[in-house]
Amino acid sequence: MMINVEDLTIKIKEKTILENISFKVLPGQFVGIIGSNGSGKSTLIKSLYKILEPSSGSILFNKKNISGMSHAELAKHVAVVGQFNRTDLDFSVREFVVMGRYPHKKRYERMNREDYTIVEQTLNLLEIRDYQDRKISSLSGGEKQRVVVARALTQQPKCLILDEPTNHLDIKYQLQLFKQLKKLPITIIMSIHDIAFAYNFFDRILVLVKGRLLMTGTPEEVITPQTIKQMFDVNAHLIPCESQNKTAVIYEDD
Repeated sequence: MMINVEDLTIKIKEKTILENISFKVLPGQFVGIIGSNGSGKSTLIKSLYKILEPSSGSILFNKKNISGMSHAELAKHVAVVGQFNRTDLDFSVREFVVMGRYPHKKRYERMNREDYTIVEQTLNLLEIRDYQDRKISSLSGGEKQRVVVARALTQQPKCLILDEPTNHLDIKYQLQLFKQLKKLPITIIMSIHDIAFAYNFFDRILVLVKGRLLMTGTPEEVITPQTIKQMFDVNAHLIPCESQNKTAVIYEDD
């Protein structure tokens, strides 16, 4: 899915949260949104799935303005993993993941073999089959987060939008999630705090500072000591790890 955001401004109670944001996401790109708390990351994410309406500007999915799309229509193409998800309901993991197929079903339409095949594939992909019969309320925070991601993937979206999805995950499962998402042939947009993960996994990065788009480009282009200083007001160094083909981010003590 191609996404075009053009001159997006969002005001909440007369306060400007985002101002004149413009960028393009190509089909299949894995795009990160980084910035400090209060920079507008979550506001931008919410605008992409119509929780917040633009005060001005437009958001186009495959050249179609989402302002003219219903939430039901949007859900057939876009799946969302927000920061705060209802996981206190009395459903099993499997029942919860099956709900990801609902946007594709008519009212009272039953699940078919294809739906259940998609569910099985997703349970395997995120390695949650072993506890598919457990109640969600019994899971740890990290386990719940993986289940929420599984439900989103079960929608088989053309675009997956995630708002800080690694907050409750151990490092092992953060790595696992990024590797799994990287393999998916869909457009992915994710907000995140971790600069090292952003540098090593995203195809492109949007840098937000005080509600404005500071820059966009490849990780190598936009994540520099100077940019990190502008975002977080800390001094940092990028250390290549050639044996792993990765880069570490080291922060200085004051």
